[in-house]
Amino acid sequence: MEHGLTYPYNLVSVYYICLSQFNYFALQTISSDTLSQADYDRALIKIYKRVGKILSQYTSGEIPRACKFIAVAPSELWEEILSLIEPQNWSDNAMFEVTKIFYSTMRCERVEIFYKKVLLPRIRGEIRKNGRLHFALHQFLKESLSYDTFFKGILVPLCESGTCSVHEAVIIGGLMQEVSIPCKHSSAAVGHLSRIDYCGAVSYFIKLLLEESDGLYCTAFDAVLEHFISFTEKETTMPVIWHQSLLSFVQRYKCEMQRKDKDNIERLIQHQKHHLVTPEIERELKNSRHCDEMEDDVRERWLIGPPARPMPIEFTTLPIAAAGQAGLGLLSSQAMWA
Repeated sequence: MEHGLTYPYNLVSVYYICLSQFNYFALQTISSDTLSQADYDRALIKIYKRVGKILSQYTSGEIPRACKFIAVAPSELWEEILSLIEPQNWSDNAMFEVTKIFYSTMRCERVEIFYKKVLLPRIRGEIRKNGRLHFALHQFLKESLSYDTFFKGILVPLCESGTCSVHEAVIIGGLMQEVSIPCKHSSAAVGHLSRIDYCGAVSYFIKLLLEESDGLYCTAFDAVLEHFISFTEKETTMPVIWHQSLLSFVQRYKCEMQRKDKDNIERLIQHQKHHLVTPEIERELKNSRHCDEMEDDVRERWLIGPPARPMPIEFTTLPIAAAGQAGLGLLSSQAMWA
């Protein structure tokens, strides 16, 4: 693969660090007077290819300093530089260490792209190959659950792909159950999951987030309610996980629903039935008061956000990259969650 990198000369100090680390040139011979721009480009391409080889064999110790430059590289260059070090070949420990560096130094937009294009395919490949996550990846994902980049870069793209297997969902879901997820992140994730094309993984993660979070913002509550009501006219028979997620939603927020909301859900469960779950949903609806029948001091929807009703949480995502997804042999969403 040919790389046409062109670097500005104001990054010469970075070149010195990178070049001197691998002893490609003696420092006293390097200057903008003796080396042309093309010489710098060829040297850095060679350096980063060697960095990629080091990271593919990395087990412990110091990460090459050249990796830190990637995080602060110009916007038009950093993805090309990243491709030079071939992240698909990194060892698990290298993936853990480099991802920590990127997360602490890169802007959120770049972190999300790195998660989607590099980390997510690596996670899915690890699960498919070994049936579990390497300990280093497990620890990093567990730490990242406190930040919204996990949901924007891992969880939502995984569901949007439409190929999330049961095994993948269970492993990622198990991580989410080990930590306390901030309300604002769970609300943003639930709201976005409610609006993407349906697959079984969507219901699984909605159910998990409803049960694990301390509450939902009002906008997320409305999005989940609209998500379930939209299945009233659909002829498709929904899987068990969908009925279970609806039951979790009703159990958690039955007292936050108005009369018309409960009427809509009752029409829904007449159309979408499950012989074990539907009776439980009916019982929960009948044994609860409506939100519009409560006293003023009780009606404040504190469970789903502050009474002031915060502005909707912005949650924008880029389409998941196709690179890294091919060849995994994952089942389609139609073939699972039955």
